[in-house]
Amino acid sequence: MAKYIRAFADRFWEGVRVSQIQTNGQASVVLSRNDEEFPFAIVTVTGSLQGINQVLWMMNPEKLGGIAVTNPGSARS
Repeated sequence: MAKYIRAFADRFWEGVRVSQIQTNGQASVVLSRNDEEFPFAIVTVTGSLQGINQVLWMMNPEKLGGIAVTNPGSARS
């Protein structure tokens, strides 16, 4: 998985905004492109004193549809 992410890192991360959120009681980050309202991924990392235990990526648009990204300082109606 790490090799796959590294291979596309230049295109994957360009214009990506990372915001902290809570999902299912865990600290996560939501990834969105430019100023899009909806994210394209949510990432949760779980760890212990020994290091990283899991990296969970949710990239299914059907499951991410209920999460809106708010831009700091912008008004929403």
